[in-house]
Amino acid sequence: MSKGILILKSFKTASVLGFLALVLICLPEDQTDSIRNLVRESFVPGSEIISWVKNNSAQIKEIKVEPSKSNEETDKKTIALETEIELLKSRFLKLKSQNIKLNHQISSFQNNGKPEFKGKKTEPLFIPNLLEARILGKEITNKPYAKQILKIGSREGVSKENLVLQAEDLLVDQGNQQGISVDQMVLTGRTLLGRITQAGLHTSTLQLITDPDFRSRVHIYPADSGESIASGEGVLTGSKNNINCILKFVPTTQPVSVGDDIYTKETTGSLPSPVYIGKIIEASHQQDEQFWSIKVQPAMKNRHPDRVQVLRTIPNPKRLSAKLEPE
Repeated sequence: MSKGILILKSFKTASVLGFLALVLICLPEDQTDSIRNLVRESFVPGSEIISWVKNNSAQIKEIKVEPSKSNEETDKKTIALETEIELLKSRFLKLKSQNIKLNHQISSFQNNGKPEFKGKKTEPLFIPNLLEARILGKEITNKPYAKQILKIGSREGVSKENLVLQAEDLLVDQGNQQGISVDQMVLTGRTLLGRITQAGLHTSTLQLITDPDFRSRVHIYPADSGESIASGEGVLTGSKNNINCILKFVPTTQPVSVGDDIYTKETTGSLPSPVYIGKIIEASHQQDEQFWSIKVQPAMKNRHPDRVQVLRTIPNPKRLSAKLEPE
C-alpha cells in the first residue's frame, strides 16, 4: 500500500515538472527570458566558488597553521606560577616549624613561671649541625677497593660483613670521623628522609622512613591552619609497600583529619625546629577501637637523592673558644 502511494506521488511530481517544461517551451522567448536569467543567476555563486577552489587547490594544500604564540606565553606563565607556589609552600613549612618551636618555648615559660632573677644568657655547649653527605650507588660497593672504603671502627661493634645494604637501605659517604652516629636524622631539603642505622669509619647506612622497621615519635598539627599547637602524637612506622607510612598509637579521643601535617617530636632539644614529614591521607577507626588507623604520605619527593643532610650535634665553637671569666 505504501509503495503505491510513493509511486503515485513521484508520478505527480514528474507530471508537474514536465508540464512546466512544456509551458516554458511553448511561451514566447521574450516572456521566458526573465525566468531563465533568474535560474541562471541563482547558480552563479556556487559555480564561482567551485571554479576558485579548483584553480587554487595547490595553494590551499600548502597553507600551514602556525602555532599560537599566546599558548607558548601561557605555558611559560603557568610554569612560573607553579615554581612560585612551590617556593611559597617551602616558606610556609619553614614558618610553621618556627612557630611550633616558639610555642614550645612559650609553653615552657608559662609552666615554669618567670624567674625571680634575670639570668645571663649563655651559649649552649652543643649545637645542631647539618652535614652534607652523598649517596653511594651499589656499583661502588661492589668494586675491588670496597673493603678498604667500608672499613669499620671496632667502637661500633660492626664488621664489614654486617654492613650489607637491605633492599631499601642506602649508603652515605660519611661516618664516625665526621661525627656520624646511629639514630641521627637524615634530611632532604626541609623534610625527613630517614635515619642512620649503622655508622662506620668512612660510611654509614641510611634507613628510609618508609622502611617497615623505621620508628619515630611524631606530632600531629591541624591541616593548613597555621596552628603551632599539636593536636595529637603517635609513633610513625614504615609500611610493607615501602611507599607510605603508618601512624600508630593515636587515641581515638584525639582529633585527626585527612590533610593534617606530621612533624618530628622534639625530645632532646637538639633540633632548631621540628622537621616536616608529610600529610595524613587516610584516617579511620571502628566504634569500639582504641586507636586510629592512619596512613601518611611522606613529603620527600625523591626517595633516592644524590645528596642528603645528616643532622648531627657538635660542640659549640663559641663555647670552646670562649675565655674563662673571672669570678
